Amino acid sequence: MKILYLLRVGLISFEFLILCICYLLITEVNTTTNNFIKELNLNAQVSDYLIFLPMALFVWITKELNELIFSEKENCKTLVNWPDYWQLKMHVYISIFYGVVFCVLSTVAWFSKNWFSSSFSLVAFSTSCIGLLIVAGSIYFAKMSVIEIINKE
Repeated sequence: MKILYLLRVGLISFEFLILCICYLLITEVNTTTNNFIKELNLNAQVSDYLIFLPMALFVWITKELNELIFSEKENCKTLVNWPDYWQLKMHVYISIFYGVVFCVLSTVAWFSKNWFSSSFSLVAFSTSCIGLLIVAGSIYFAKMSVIEIINKE
């Protein structure tokens, strides 16, 4: 049952939808993105610093997940004794997984030959930023809900 829940959480998510859209854009809509890139003029210095955005988001995500699970000692005890704690752990694992996938995607885009001048690198980088923002938002709202549940008791 836990494996089915893990698959459901992983495959029925906005993160998975973003990855599917990325695949569609890279494979099917390549000419449209190439036309968009020709009109996009990015400063070289901006693109050098822009690559750090996904990594910074991933660091924030891991920090927030650490605080979510291992906050205060009393809250940690309450969470571990919670009957649905395993579901929270599954969501944490999936968030870390998608965070790593999006970081790898942005790194692959960065190491491509023409950083921000090929459709693949632009789509991959944009996908990684949007995906990490979705993961970060989900974690932020989950943290709010957990704090609300703990303080209610």
